[in-house]
Amino acid sequence: MDCCSLSLLTQHATTIWQEMEATYVVNVEGIHCAYFDQVDRLRNFGSHNNESIPRLLWGFFHYWAYYHDYTNDVISVRTGRNIR
Repeated sequence: MDCCSLSLLTQHATTIWQEMEATYVVNVEGIHCAYFDQVDRLRNFGSHNNESIPRLLWGFFHYWAYYHDYTNDVISVRTGRNIR
């Protein structure tokens, strides 16, 4: 899955991503890195979503065609939004 797909998915799951505690923490060359690596806890994530695949795909292309500012925005998967 690429970053564009992750960004679209996280728009619907922002609060879930933000509330996940770090389960793996490491320092890499002085940079603090923290991850959620217990993917089994994500079982049934999104099962309440009733949107069809065509509707989700349309939303994906609509966002990237009309709303994303390619010049100034960076995708943040953790926060579920763009960072300028």
